[in-house]
Amino acid sequence: MEPIYKVTDERFDVGNLDQHDLSIEISTERFRFSLKNISSGLIVWLEDYYLGGGADFEENQSIIERIYTEHQFLAANFWHKVQVSFVSPFHLVCPEHLFMPGKEKDYLNILFDHKLSENFAFRHRNFKESQTTLLIAYPAYFQHFFASKYPKEKTTFHFTAEEITRSLVEGQDPENLVYIFLDDSCITFYYLDQFNTLQIERFPLQSKEYTNLIKNFGDKLCFVFGELTLYSPTFKTLQTTCKNIKFGSSSARVKFSQYFQDLPQHRYVSLFLLS
Repeated sequence: MEPIYKVTDERFDVGNLDQHDLSIEISTERFRFSLKNISSGLIVWLEDYYLGGGADFEENQSIIERIYTEHQFLAANFWHKVQVSFVSPFHLVCPEHLFMPGKEKDYLNILFDHKLSENFAFRHRNFKESQTTLLIAYPAYFQHFFASKYPKEKTTFHFTAEEITRSLVEGQDPENLVYIFLDDSCITFYYLDQFNTLQIERFPLQSKEYTNLIKNFGDKLCFVFGELTLYSPTFKTLQTTCKNIKFGSSSARVKFSQYFQDLPQHRYVSLFLLS
């Protein structure tokens, strides 16, 4: 299986995998990974695979296994460090005072119409700054899969919704920012309301109902990242609705090899959040 997008540095040596950090990102529709050389600090490799138009992690198990079977070096287990990020659509925020630990599945199944089977694991994180608790469901199978591929002591698991929320809530001037994240089928808004309470709202791309929400943002700076281009209908809609919109980009600490000069960074911000 071939990636739909790939950037490589010809100087990369597959014999030196132990000198590289491996970052993996998996969603319901995509599988991506990048390599960072620990000596230079540069991102030197990127592959992006499209898994299909479904919104089901479980349907992607055989595809991911095929990628690993066919790939030249991805299944190697002597990386310097491995980071796996889950981009799960199954997340929500709950007022901190209403949250009951151990009830994550109950809360999420109410919102997602009882779609979460026993194959999902659950986690939560409190954000004191916004008096809210973030709840996330993610595929337990893939956590076990990656844990079986790479040494436990070198492998960490992360959650894109949690990293986006942390970046917003703990950043500068969060009450005047909006983060807009697009996957292949939905658009998600992360923002603080007038009471500085974290809100997360998700819409199907084709609905256009999100334009009513945008009108409430006023002059807030909206950073948009994910699956869109300057010429996509969704970006044109955002451009005409948002008063102040910019493509998101990776942190200044993320450095790229010279071969990445044409990389659409806003599409891969979430992959590089941990780099």
